[in-house]
Amino acid sequence: MAKTSDTATGRAREKRGDQGASGAAGRGQEEPKPDVSDQGAAELLPKLFAYFHENREELARALGVHRSSVDRWMAGTGRPNTSTLLRMRRIAQERRID
Repeated sequence: MAKTSDTATGRAREKRGDQGASGAAGRGQEEPKPDVSDQGAAELLPKLFAYFHENREELARALGVHRSSVDRWMAGTGRPNTSTLLRMRRIAQERRID
């Protein structure tokens, strides 16, 4: 199982462009987190969806909602409530999704 975890971690780092502890960025030179406070669900949803490898179940799990909620948002028949939108913004900022 460790191999799967290492592979998933590597893909996530590759997707984000992380260099790891030995990367060129070095310690103390962390790039600032993006300001996503003005972004709505319509802007954040596609970015988060892409970050989670276009997997609605992973995105739903990260947001603490059911997959069917994400399905409705993606179809345009529903939209996230305020607390979910705040979680979307926090995740985007923590994971440096621009």
